[in-house]
Amino acid sequence: MKNKIFVDTNVLVAASVRAVLSEQSVDVKHLFFDVSTPLFLLVREHIDKRIGVVTERIETEAHNVIERAVMNELQRAASDFSSLSAVLDVCTDNLRRFLQCTIREPVEQDSVDKWFVKVCAFFALQKERMELVDRRVLKSLGKERAEVSVSKRFRAIGEQIRTDEVIDEFYQLTRLKHRPVKRNDMWILSEAAYLKEHFEKETPVRFYIASCDQHLSPVLDDDGYPVSTKITAEIGEEFGIQCDWPDRIAADVRKFLPSDAS
Repeated sequence: MKNKIFVDTNVLVAASVRAVLSEQSVDVKHLFFDVSTPLFLLVREHIDKRIGVVTERIETEAHNVIERAVMNELQRAASDFSSLSAVLDVCTDNLRRFLQCTIREPVEQDSVDKWFVKVCAFFALQKERMELVDRRVLKSLGKERAEVSVSKRFRAIGEQIRTDEVIDEFYQLTRLKHRPVKRNDMWILSEAAYLKEHFEKETPVRFYIASCDQHLSPVLDDDGYPVSTKITAEIGEEFGIQCDWPDRIAADVRKFLPSDAS
């Protein structure tokens, strides 16, 4: 079985925005650099397997947003913009080298458009689910869990603990209220669904989307463990695509590579 990883724009940009210019005392690193680079180490190491996949949309957007990403990181590092040009040159070169390790797959737009309709319906359903989950419902779920898992002596504190756990569990869904999914995220999932279908005409594939976007990838705790996967799990069920953070996908795919004949 082959492995294919559809690389989201934010992963490409995060892995590219890294520059150290000693003569200008500049040290810039994207917030998600450390979680993104393991994926490109994997893709580069196994370049003959053609694991990493992008599309024209992904590649174009990465080039369009990298300057803004560099400016944001310079600001975060409390650096002025006098070094912007030099840092941007380094990061753009990083992006070019990463793209060389991936395959830009063509897509048939009419087919992608059909998938887009399905993806829009999918996220409309997630919004409906979100609207049904308010604080009262979450508290009720927490109370029910406490009743079967906590002794009466500690029931009050147990209910609070279980309620907090439920709130965390549903966070990926409830955050849609304040952070609705962007149209471009839906196009990315649509192209991924199209490519998975295309690849499977020839051979079974494990298909991933590597993303730093919590609309797709699970919400992790401080130790890197998933605490909310409500939408991620539904994407897996509906589209057969595993969405996750790039470092976690890299670790997962490595488990399969030694035994894959492809």
